[in-house]
Amino acid sequence: MVVFMNKFLNFTIIKNLLSKLSPRKDRLQHFFYGFFLFKLALFFVAPIIALAIVFVIAVAIEVNDLETSGFDVIDILFTVLTGIILVIW
Repeated sequence: MVVFMNKFLNFTIIKNLLSKLSPRKDRLQHFFYGFFLFKLALFFVAPIIALAIVFVIAVAIEVNDLETSGFDVIDILFTVLTGIILVIW
């Protein structure tokens, strides 16, 4: 049965996708710092502008990480996600 599953049901695509989407320590840090950047920016500007500021900072961080870990759009998503949730809420 295991031979059949390994031969005909290749789960490598699903495993790769889940490993990319699973929260790593780095992504949890992006989520955490994105929240505090958003809350800090809310003291000075409107929520949409604060979200734009956090987005620009997230892109700048990823451009800085380009040499070490590469550009990762999911990290930007995790950074901006708390701001999006709070703006929608």
